[in-house]
This record gives sequence, structure tokens and C-alpha cells, in this order.
Amino acid sequence: MLRHLAFALVLLVASAPAVAQQPVSLMPSFQDVAAEVRSIAIEGPNPRTRRSVYFWRPTNAPPGELPVLYMADGAYGLYVAIAGLRQAVADGRIPPLLVVGIDPHRQNRHYEYVLYRDRRTTFEDHERWFLETVMPFAERIAGASRDPARRAIGGYSNGADFTLAMIERHPEMFGAALVHSPAAKPSVSLDDRSAHVRWVMSAGRHEGRSNNSVVALVDRLIEEIDDRPSAIRRCVGNWAHEGLAWRDISPGSVSWLFGFSGSAEVETTVERETCRNTGPNTGL
Repeated sequence: MLRHLAFALVLLVASAPAVAQQPVSLMPSFQDVAAEVRSIAIEGPNPRTRRSVYFWRPTNAPPGELPVLYMADGAYGLYVAIAGLRQAVADGRIPPLLVVGIDPHRQNRHYEYVLYRDRRTTFEDHERWFLETVMPFAERIAGASRDPARRAIGGYSNGADFTLAMIERHPEMFGAALVHSPAAKPSVSLDDRSAHVRWVMSAGRHEGRSNNSVVALVDRLIEEIDDRPSAIRRCVGNWAHEGLAWRDISPGSVSWLFGFSGSAEVETTVERETCRNTGPNTGL
């Protein structure tokens, strides 16, 4: 498992140039992250298949349930979420939380995360597996909170599309959403059941087919979300569609999603310069 996770993280970082304005040395090594992650293969959404689920539960966490962030893209998503938070949790600057990364199907990732009429069962099979198998398993095995108010979901690119779809289709299940650089969901249809959801919405000016195209998409989505009294954190800066950018705008953003009092203290330089919070300031 350690080699598997470390290799996945190498692929994530090797695929993109660094954009962080803080020293890279402040982020943990791959081996340090991997050593704290538990990987379990469970029965997947397809018959006779198994799919890896990754769990990061801090060593200083008390017994019992923890606030939980479910991240798309398995080890990649887990690293994006915890790399900048790990030390802050260990130091007691923010409370412990559980992060769960769910592997996608390599060939069908796009169709598992984005709902298309001609591939509807692929999306819905994965959706059902996530809600009915992965989440109960995480609650039973790792102490993921069963309280929707202490449950968040997140992802980047098509994983962000999946996050939007889950809030759209199951707003009663989650209290917060981490949406980094959505790629294929041009709109979101919400009703009053989603008014409690806290949102992080991010985009880079150098993403998409033309500069600012993803920024424009995110701003359109924010307008739709903002029809309700939702708390929204908007992060827009000079980065491309890349893992390190999402990693470096996640520490303060994840903390803010859960309403942790120390969220401002764990922000990266990039977050302080590019993120703005609006709406109600209630925590999870």
C-alpha cells in the first residue's frame, strides 16, 4: 500500500509545475503522508471488482466519530486535501478530521463523475456505490461522522463535477462542498434544501480552452448558488489545471468548510491572496 500511494502521489506532482508561493519544504513528503494512510480494497460498483478506498485519520484523534471529507480521485484527492493540513492537525491548531479518498475507474472516470444520458448507468452505479457502500463502510471502519452537518464532499476537475452533482441530487447528505476547477458541469440546480451548504469554489485563470474560461464557469455557478443564503469561499488566481495548485488552495479552504476557528492561521500565501469568503459564517 505504501508504494502504491507514494507512486500515485509522484504521478500527481510530476504532472504539473509548482505554483505555491510558500516553500515546498513546508509540505510533507510522500512517504510521510503514505505512512499515515490506510488503504482498503472493497467490493466496487461493478460486479466482481474491487476498488481501493483510502483513509487518513490523525494519530491524535480521540475515539469516536470525526468530521469527514470525502474526496474524489482516491490517493490523488486525499493528498490534495491533507498535505497542507497534516501538521496543523498534529500541532493542535485545528481539530482532527477524517479524509476519505475514493478511487475512480481508470477508463470510466469521466462517466462515473459526470452524468450523461447515454452513459447514465455508469454514473448512477458509482453514485449508488458511494452512498450505499463507501460511506457506511467509512462510518463503520474509520469513524466517519454520520451527521450530515459534519460531512463534506470534494474533488477537482471532473471530481468537482461529481461534487456538484452530489449536492444537487442529495443536499440533505452533506454540509459542505470543496469544488476545485469544475470541468464539465455548466450549471447546478439547487433548491432550499441546499441553503445550509458551505461552498469552496476555485478556478485558475490559465485553465480551460482559453484564459479565464473556468473562472467564468465558476462565477456562473456561484451566481446560481448565491440565490440561497449560502456561505461561499471563492478562490481565483494565476494557476493552471494542476494538482499542486489545488493542493495549495486547500488547507485554509478545508478548515473553513468545517468552520474551524484556526482556519485563517493555516492558509497558504496563495489562499490569503486569492480567496474571499462571503455569506453566513456558521460552522459545521
